[in-house]
Amino acid sequence: MATNESNRPVAKWVVMWNLPADTDIEQWETWYWEQHVPLAQRMPHQIRYVTSKTVRRAYGAGYYRIAEQYFPTVDLLEEAIASPAGVAVAEDAGPFVTDLQLLVTIETEVSLDCEG
Repeated sequence: MATNESNRPVAKWVVMWNLPADTDIEQWETWYWEQHVPLAQRMPHQIRYVTSKTVRRAYGAGYYRIAEQYFPTVDLLEEAIASPAGVAVAEDAGPFVTDLQLLVTIETEVSLDCEG
């Protein structure tokens, strides 16, 4: 299980979205990496930031991208979302995403048991 220094589970902000119709992918990716990701990295209390681009949808509607931001606790995650940096990230993304899903989760890592 991923934990912080006090050995508690890590809170995670999971953001999933698609792109508006007729989006220029190259321009969108430039905006994302040069403007949006640096804004998201400024959110306080963050201990890890991971972003993924879907390369194949195996089942269901799917999403273009998923971002995961890790925080020591749910309270600190909520504080980061409400912070000026968190508000700026939300405002920046508005015109560039659609089908937005926002989740607050607690990560639990399960080890693989290869014995049978």
